[in-house]
Amino acid sequence: MDKKDYRLLFSLPVIVAALGYFVDIYDLLLFAIVRIPSLEALGVPEGKESMRTGEFLLQVQMTGLLVGGVIWG
Repeated sequence: MDKKDYRLLFSLPVIVAALGYFVDIYDLLLFAIVRIPSLEALGVPEGKESMRTGEFLLQVQMTGLLVGGVIWG
């Protein structure tokens, strides 16, 4: 590979795509860490109700990632 091939790796579309991927993964990781405390702070009772609410939020989040990836991917 010559230098010209490496320059393509640092083009604007590649950097934007990498930042989008980073933000999505960061969002998923952050949500996994703060999900239970944030649901408790919102007043969702512990137990099955909290699990259902957490699952619903995760499904909505994954749907948003899928739609965003298809539309802007």
